[in-house]
Amino acid sequence: LDLDDRFANIKLPSGSAGDITRFGTNPTVLVSSDFPIAIGPDGNLYYASHGPGGRVQIMQFTPAGRTSILVTLAVNGANGKPLHDINGLTAASDGSLYFTENSAVRRITPGGQVSTVIADVHLAKCATIPGMTPSDNPLLRGLAVGTAGTVSVAASGCGSVLEISRNGHV
Repeated sequence: LDLDDRFANIKLPSGSAGDITRFGTNPTVLVSSDFPIAIGPDGNLYYASHGPGGRVQIMQFTPAGRTSILVTLAVNGANGKPLHDINGLTAASDGSLYFTENSAVRRITPGGQVSTVIADVHLAKCATIPGMTPSDNPLLRGLAVGTAGTVSVAASGCGSVLEISRNGHV
């Protein structure tokens, strides 16, 4: 949600990876077709894009229509496997961005430093989705960060919502 309608009348990012579309005003609802988006406390829109060599970049888009690269992510994700996409993206009140990979949650500081909140999340009980293997799970997707730093994340491959404390306890 664009609560302040900052992006109500501006050309939104679009390209071969997908489009961002707006609906209504007061507030403006922003919807992305194929990649996660988030509005930070600074009022900027953040989204994932593919850069040179297919590397995942986190882009910053201002209400004035300027786009810049906040950070280009490493070739490999937290689990050491090639990182092709991110699954979820949210902004915390301190200006940090958090994103999910299939089994990890990572944090990007406002200065662009990337760290791992938790890697290789594996649940003892995980209802698998037909056609998927247990190694594909937990398929971490949407997330939210509380003011105390607790992360709530959807383990969509397990039909669960996980809560991760500041010290990494699931």
